[in-house]
Amino acid sequence: MAMKGGIPETQFTYIYPQFYHWGRGQVEDTTDGQKNHPYFDEYWQSKIPALAKIECPTYILCSWGDHGIHTRGTLNAYYGISSKDKFLEIHQYQKWEFSIMEESLVRQKAFLDTYLLGCKTEVEYWPKVRYAMRERYYVGEWRQAEKFPPPATKYISLFPTPAKGLSQIAQPLRSSVSYDARQGEVSFDLPVLQSLEFAGHAKLKLWVEAKGAENMDLFITLRKTDRDGHEVVFPWLTVADNGPVGFGWLRVSRRELDKARSKPWQPYHSHTRDLEPLKDGEVVPVEIEIQPTSCRFRSGDTLHVVISGHDYRQNEYPPFAPIARHADTVNKGSHVVHFGGDYDSHLLLPVIPPVHGCAMHNQKPIKMSIISRRIPGWSDEKFVSEFTGVHAQMTKEIASAVPPLRNYTQTVACPALQTRNLTMQADKPWDCMATLGWTSLSALWASFQHPQYKASAGKHVFTDGEALGILSEPSVELIFDPVAFSKRQNGVLISFLLAKSSQFESGSEKLAIDIQERSGTIQRVFAGTGLLRYICNRSITPPDPSYFFDRTPFKRTDWTSIGAMEQFWFPDLEKLDDAFGQPGVKQSFETLPSSFAAAESVSLLGREIVVVAKDLDF
Repeated sequence: MAMKGGIPETQFTYIYPQFYHWGRGQVEDTTDGQKNHPYFDEYWQSKIPALAKIECPTYILCSWGDHGIHTRGTLNAYYGISSKDKFLEIHQYQKWEFSIMEESLVRQKAFLDTYLLGCKTEVEYWPKVRYAMRERYYVGEWRQAEKFPPPATKYISLFPTPAKGLSQIAQPLRSSVSYDARQGEVSFDLPVLQSLEFAGHAKLKLWVEAKGAENMDLFITLRKTDRDGHEVVFPWLTVADNGPVGFGWLRVSRRELDKARSKPWQPYHSHTRDLEPLKDGEVVPVEIEIQPTSCRFRSGDTLHVVISGHDYRQNEYPPFAPIARHADTVNKGSHVVHFGGDYDSHLLLPVIPPVHGCAMHNQKPIKMSIISRRIPGWSDEKFVSEFTGVHAQMTKEIASAVPPLRNYTQTVACPALQTRNLTMQADKPWDCMATLGWTSLSALWASFQHPQYKASAGKHVFTDGEALGILSEPSVELIFDPVAFSKRQNGVLISFLLAKSSQFESGSEKLAIDIQERSGTIQRVFAGTGLLRYICNRSITPPDPSYFFDRTPFKRTDWTSIGAMEQFWFPDLEKLDDAFGQPGVKQSFETLPSSFAAAESVSLLGREIVVVAKDLDF
């Protein structure tokens, strides 16, 4: 508390003694350690309890929101004690409040009755760990595990992007961003497309440089905003009701790690000395512990990693409030954060995956995609008006009456987009693609029976009747820059329909390997280009599509030739041309695995028009 990350605390430490210095006896001067013991010496070592000697049954209550005081220490105690019977409970309320709520009092009594009176109670059915998955202030769900961190935790790395996003794909080229060391900040953001949950220890690794200074104090917060851009707040430090998701602090001269105690997800700093002052232009790596936290993000929410040289909500709290503040920093000039290339700056996040077999784990959007041509003789203007106007409006109305119809995206390829480095089909080109998203194949089939669909089916004709189609579901998704993708307007989309070869085997291990290898190639060659997002969708077309599409206008469509569909999103034609102008990109794009026949495959480049968007991850 007194020296978080090596940064002196200047408010709570000096106010807190007023809460207990009321007696006539002597008490320890809590400010002495900060003043006279700046390093982790015998003074601080003497205050570490002999946790390993605690062997009695233990019931540990902890609050997620006590960052900077008790949350981290309580969990460290849980790790250190030797008790065979130990129960950990991490709640979402202010730290003292939950312990006197009826729910907690009943559990405390059950624990004491079990281990002091020898009574048979509910404790025998308790999970060893119970923790709250927080969503917003005092709203969350209890989760359970056999130990903490939960064994199912999957640590994922999120790398900064030039658009100030966070991506699971590392950037191959160096970039940097700077901010004023005293008043400024920078935020790297992850717009969430699918539900995301994390709980436990996170770590932020940064490569940093100080301009105009020899040292740096770094203040980190994880924050959440909802789909309307409003910050979602949580309890913090007993008296604050507007805290962030999580905190981290570090003085750069204290970046030296205690390698024996550090874990990949939880760095420990030795704090036995200050390293040499930073030199002009020197870039150094730092690993910053994000204090334990939990949060659930729904589709449309955004995770922000905010890096600054000052306290969260600086100057917003009264000067005598028991809130951790750090007025005495070493910051001046500007801070530079380097990332990409050999600067492997990243956030390591403890993601809790969906329960195996649950709907969120299994259910993927079903895509019904059809590529077609206009009615012969129609002008570009006539076709575009009918497709993006009349047909789009009809589909909107159907989607409002048919809940399983979740999304509809149009790709318009006329007039043809002119590119320098990518050649589309020249003879008898395709004009458009319609891709509709459904909750399931059975829901799609049932929707064909809906009265409103039957009333409109086949009445609006705008294509020549020749079409290729595929029913598919996402197999691999790569989001190169989530922020740029979420902000795209009038972007361009390449849809690549991969024709089946003689070696194509639906559902085979070979097909799965081919798709993974193809996606790996796409990630390697397109990283650092203008590609925003890539999805490879594998075919799930039923064996007898004529029966599935019976009595619908889609019965005449060729549903059997295509084995997979790739989608490539770019912000504009210039970025697309730049990407395909890079060495090896075009060749890698055109070279397909043996499960697919390149000569029979079809690609379409056009403007993307989102007509229906009930789900953001489509």
